[in-house]
Amino acid sequence: SDMLNNLFTDYGIETKSEITPEEQIAIKNKEDQIETIQDTIDSGGTTLAEVNNKKKTLDDLQEDSVTTLAEVNNKKKTLDDAIENSTKENAAWQKATDLIDGYYQQIELLKDLTNPKTAAKSQDTRDDEIKNYEDLIEEQKRIREMEEGEGSVVDAEEALAIENAQKAYDEALESYNKGVDKAAELQQAEEELEELQLSAKSETFSPTNALASETPIIVGSYITSEGSAVAANSQMYNISSTGVEVVFQIDASDQDMVSIGDSVEVELPSEDRIKATISYIDPVVTQGQNGDFIEVKLDISSTEDVKVYDQAPVDVFVTSEVSQDVLYVPVNALIALAEGGYALEIYNGESEVGVFEGVSGVDTTYVGVEIGVFTDGFVEVSGNISEGMIVVVPR
Repeated sequence: SDMLNNLFTDYGIETKSEITPEEQIAIKNKEDQIETIQDTIDSGGTTLAEVNNKKKTLDDLQEDSVTTLAEVNNKKKTLDDAIENSTKENAAWQKATDLIDGYYQQIELLKDLTNPKTAAKSQDTRDDEIKNYEDLIEEQKRIREMEEGEGSVVDAEEALAIENAQKAYDEALESYNKGVDKAAELQQAEEELEELQLSAKSETFSPTNALASETPIIVGSYITSEGSAVAANSQMYNISSTGVEVVFQIDASDQDMVSIGDSVEVELPSEDRIKATISYIDPVVTQGQNGDFIEVKLDISSTEDVKVYDQAPVDVFVTSEVSQDVLYVPVNALIALAEGGYALEIYNGESEVGVFEGVSGVDTTYVGVEIGVFTDGFVEVSGNISEGMIVVVPR
C-alpha cells in the first residue's frame, strides 16, 4: 500500500486524503489501549495502586475486628484448630457409621439360609453371632452419638474475611513483584494500530487481492482499455511468461474452497508433490457436460522441478480442513451400526504377525467411535480408544 501510495503521488493521481470520524475514533481507542498496556508494563504488571488498595482492605479488616496483630493470629489459630477438630470428629462419626453398616450386612448374611456358608452353621451359632453384631452396633451407635454435634465456637466469618483479604493482598503483591508479561499483547495492539492507520490513508488504492509473480512477464494483448472498469479477479491483459502454470477445473459448488494466494500441492506424473499458488480464479461459471465448473490457475514455485513436463496431466490437492494430534484408522476399519453411527473392532490380545486369527466377539470388543476428517484412505476417530490399540481391518 505504501508503494502504491508513492506511485499514485508521483503520477499525480488523486487519492483519498481525509480520515473519516469513524477511523479517527478507532485509531484513538487503539492508541489509548497501547498506552494502558505500556503503563501496566512500566509498573511491573499490576499497578502499585492496586496493591496498596488491597493492603488497605486487609488493614481495615484487621482494625475493625481486632486491636493487635497478635489477636488476629490468635483468631486464625483458633479457626485452624476448629477445622482440625471438626475433621477428626467427622472422621470418627463416619467410621462408626461405616462399622454399623458393615455389621448390619453381616447380620443379613447370617439370616440368609440360601448362602452355603450360613446354612453350614447351626442355629445356635448363628444366633450367637447375630447377638454379638447387635451388641457391636449398639456400641458404635453410642460412639456416633457422642461425636455428633461436637464442635468449637469461633467467629469464623470474621477470621475468614481476614484470611481472604490476606490472600488477595499476597496475590496482588506477587503479581506486582514478578510483573505480568504483556509484551505480546502490546505487540499485537501496535500491529493493529498500524493496520488501522494504513487502511485510513490508503483505502482508495490498496488492492484487495494482489499477487506478485516471481517470474518475468510479457504483455501479449490488453483485455481492458484505459479508463474502463475492472471487475474483481478479472484479467487486465494476456501475458506470456517463462514460468509454468497449472490449469484445473473445480465444481462451481466448491468454489468457496479456493482463494487467490492460497497454497496447494500438485502431484506430478512422477508422483512427486510440489508447492503451487492460486494466481487466478475465473469469476464466470462455465457449463460443461459433467456440470458447472470454474477454471483455476496455479503458479508453480519451483519451475526446475517441472521444466521437463508440458501439457502433462497432474493432480491438484486443495486442503479444505485440518485436524492435528488426532487418532486415525483405515476407513474400511469402520463398522456401521444398525442403530446409527460407527464402531471399531478392537483385538484384546497381542499380535506380532499382523494377521487376526481369533474369533470376533470373543477375542475382540466393539467400541463406538465418532468420526472426523477423511483423507488418503484414513479417517479421524475419537471415543473410548487410545493410541496403540490393535484394530481389526477386513481384507
